[in-house]
Amino acid sequence: MQRPPVGKVELSFACHHLSKLDTFSKSDPYIVVNIRDENGPEPWKQILKTETIKDNQNPKFKSTVIVDYYFERIQLLRFEVWDDDVHKPDFQGEFECKLGEIVGARGQLITSVLKDVKHSHRKGSITIFAEEVYSPPQFNFQQQSSIPAPSADLLTEIAQLQQQLQVTPPTITSVVQHFKVKCSGKHLDKKDILGKSDPYYKIYRIREQESILVFESEVIMKTLDPEWKPLDIDLQKLSNNDPHRPLRFEVFDWDKHSDHDLIGTFETSVHQILTDRKEYPLINPLKREKKGKDYKDSGIFHFENPSLTAVESFGAPNPAYAEMNQRLQHALAVKAKYDAEYAQQYRNKYQPVQNQNSFLQYLAGGCEVSLMVAVDFTGSNGHPLDQISLHYIGGNRPNEYQQAIQAVGNVLGDYDYDKIFPVYGFGGKYKGRTDHCFPLCEPDGNCRGIDGILATYAQAIRKYDLSGPTYFHEVIAAARKIASGNTTQQSQKYYILLIITDGVIESINKTIAEIIRASNLPLSIVIVGVGNADFGSMDQLDADQKPLETNVDGKVIWASRDIVQFVPFSKYKHNPQKLAEETLAEIPRQLVSYMGLNGIVPNPKIVVQPQVPVPPPSLI
Repeated sequence: MQRPPVGKVELSFACHHLSKLDTFSKSDPYIVVNIRDENGPEPWKQILKTETIKDNQNPKFKSTVIVDYYFERIQLLRFEVWDDDVHKPDFQGEFECKLGEIVGARGQLITSVLKDVKHSHRKGSITIFAEEVYSPPQFNFQQQSSIPAPSADLLTEIAQLQQQLQVTPPTITSVVQHFKVKCSGKHLDKKDILGKSDPYYKIYRIREQESILVFESEVIMKTLDPEWKPLDIDLQKLSNNDPHRPLRFEVFDWDKHSDHDLIGTFETSVHQILTDRKEYPLINPLKREKKGKDYKDSGIFHFENPSLTAVESFGAPNPAYAEMNQRLQHALAVKAKYDAEYAQQYRNKYQPVQNQNSFLQYLAGGCEVSLMVAVDFTGSNGHPLDQISLHYIGGNRPNEYQQAIQAVGNVLGDYDYDKIFPVYGFGGKYKGRTDHCFPLCEPDGNCRGIDGILATYAQAIRKYDLSGPTYFHEVIAAARKIASGNTTQQSQKYYILLIITDGVIESINKTIAEIIRASNLPLSIVIVGVGNADFGSMDQLDADQKPLETNVDGKVIWASRDIVQFVPFSKYKHNPQKLAEETLAEIPRQLVSYMGLNGIVPNPKIVVQPQVPVPPPSLI
C-alpha cells in the first residue's frame, strides 16, 4: 500500500529572456509540465498546460499546479516552454529536475537555463517556485482540544488516552472555501485616443520573493464604468487559504496591437474586503509622479456583496486521533513489559510530543537535512578483487554498497546546501591497525557530493585492508559528535547516518547505548544490510513497537524517540528506488518529532531572489 504524501506543494512559474521566434512580434509562450517517478514503470504524465501569454519574452504565468510531495521518492519534473503559433508551436527549450531539488533549495525556488539540443544558441531561462499548500482554515467548526502531555503514571496515561479516543472523531471535516464578489469600476481614465478604455483586471498573490498572478478577468470593451462577471475563486488559489494574505489588483486598458496600458493599482486582502473596505482608488504611479499633488486617482474599483462560503466538504484522517491511538498502542506495549519485569520501578519515559508544524515548513525556513555515511570494511565481505565479494567493483552493475549509497544519497543530497558529507569506514585496517571509525575522505573525512562519496569509496576499498569484528558504536558516537550543538532555533539542521553492513553486530549493548544517547539529538540512523547474512538481531535496534532500552552501569536508560530504520538490501535488490523509500519514509516524522521535543519551531520562509542568467543582447 502506497504511503500518504508528506504534504502538497503548489508550483508556479516565470520565464526570462525567451528567444524571439516570431517574425513580426514577440513570442507567445506557454509551459507544459510533466511528472514521473525515477525508474518507475509509468511514463511521463502531463499535469499542467499553462495559459498562453501573448507578446512577452519575460512571462509570469497565473496557472499553477499542486503536486503530492513524497520525501522518500525521486519525483522527476520536466518543464517544456513553447511559443504558440497558428500553424505549429515552436519549441523554446526544456528543463528537468527533481521535486526534492526545488523543495530543498534555499527559498524553495530554482532557476535554470532552458535546453534545446537542436538550437543551442537559445538562452532563455525558467524559474519554478514552490509553496506548501496549507489546510483550509476551519471556520465555523469546533476546534479539537489540545492533547495534554502524557502522565508520569503509565496506568493513568492509558486511562486518559482511552477516554479521549472515545470522544475524538477518527476523521475531521475539511472545507474548500470560495471567495465570491462582484467587481466594477467607476470613472476610469480614458486611454484610447479614438474611444473609451477597454478595461480588465488582474489579481496577484503577494509572496516573499515576488507576486504570483492568480486571476485575470475578461475585457469589457469601450467603457469607463465596467461591470465584470462575478468573481468566484478557490481561497487556496487566491491566497493559499489565508484571508489576511496581501493581494494586488491591477486594472489595464486592453490594446490589440500594442502593450496594454496600466490604468491603476491597489492592494487589499480578502479579510479587508469582507469586513470594512468596498471601494479603492486606482493609483497609477507614473501619472501620480508626473502630476504631483494635483493627482487624485485614475478611477474607483468597487466590490459588491463579498462572501466566503464552504463549497465542498470531505472526511480526512484526524491527526489528533491518529496521534493518540499511536500513543495508546505504545503505552499498552510498555505496560505489558512493565507488568512482566518492572512491577515496582518502571515508569514510561518514552513520550512522543505532538508537533503541529509540518516538515515542509521546517524546510521552507532553512532547515537542512544532511547525510553521513559509514561503510563496513570487515573481512566477511570477501576480498575486493574476488568477483563474489560484496565490495567487488568492475561487474556489469554497481555492487550493493554503491547501489545503497546512490539510492539513499540521490534523495538526501537535495536537502543539504553545501553538499559536503562525512564518510567513514569501520572494521578495516587504518594506519596499520584495526579501526572501527576512520575517515575515508582524508584529511577531514568530508566528501563533496554523492559522486564524491562513490569515487572515494571505490578508491578506499583498494587502499584499506578488511578486518573485523563488526562494531557500530564508534561510528554512531562520531555522528553524535557532529550532530551535537549544531541545531538551534536560528540554525536548523538534521542529520541522517547511513550505515551499510554485511554482518551481525558484535557489540549490541554498546550500540544500543549509543543509539539511546543519539535519540536526544537531531539525528536518525538508517541501516542497510547487504549480502545474505542473518540480520535478525537488527530488529532490536528498530524500535517501532516499543522504546529502545539498555542497562548502563546498573541503570536502565531509554530512548526518547525512535530514530533507527533497518532494511535488508536483498528485499529490494531489483528496485533500489524502493529501497530508498523504505529506509527514508520515517525521516520527516522523526525530524518533526525532534523539533517538537526541543521546542524548535519553523523559521520564517527564506526570501531568495531568482538568479536569472542574462544572455548577450544578440540572443534576446
